[in-house]
Amino acid sequence: MKIIVGLGNSGQEYQHTRHNVGFMVLDRIIRDAGWRHDSDFLWRIVGLKGQQVVLIKPVTYMNLSGIAVKKAMTRFGGKIGDLMVVHDDMDLAIGDMKMRQRGGSGGHKGVESVIYELEDEAFARLKIGIGHPVDMEVVQYVLEPFDPTEQKIIEDIIPRVVRGIQTWVRLGVRRAMNDFNRTRKSSFPVGTDSDESGKRDKGHKEVQ
Repeated sequence: MKIIVGLGNSGQEYQHTRHNVGFMVLDRIIRDAGWRHDSDFLWRIVGLKGQQVVLIKPVTYMNLSGIAVKKAMTRFGGKIGDLMVVHDDMDLAIGDMKMRQRGGSGGHKGVESVIYELEDEAFARLKIGIGHPVDMEVVQYVLEPFDPTEQKIIEDIIPRVVRGIQTWVRLGVRRAMNDFNRTRKSSFPVGTDSDESGKRDKGHKEVQ
């Protein structure tokens, strides 16, 4: 069974923040499946492209996301190749997206926790760009809500993200990467200086 994890921080105060785009994607899948929206569900099984998948929104803080993922993998008998983690990425401009088959954490503490708990980094991940702060501390930036322009961009790309996940569920990671990464660039203007978007402070202290 495929397991899709959206990373974020639980709680109403974090619901629309940049760090919670992983939660936003899962909320869209839940809504499309006909479930009542519930921002704080822990896990649900839904049908996606003819297959049952498990959706996980860890209720731990971001830095401990791996604990919930490990429990889910054990509970549902998931294999590392059946796991997809959806998360924000400051190295990508607002609205840009990238799917990867495996890799390191890239400085993202939620992904780092998943790798640590599973003792393996060979799981798929789908990154959604949130841009890099220019005149703001990283911790403050990721916990700020999107501004109206950014929010519109994110709302407009989420259906494309969901389609990428659907392709992964149905046809596997290689086909999904080929299809998704070929058209992953956002066509929207970004609100962050593009020269700054790739200059991530690798030593920053990530929010919980």
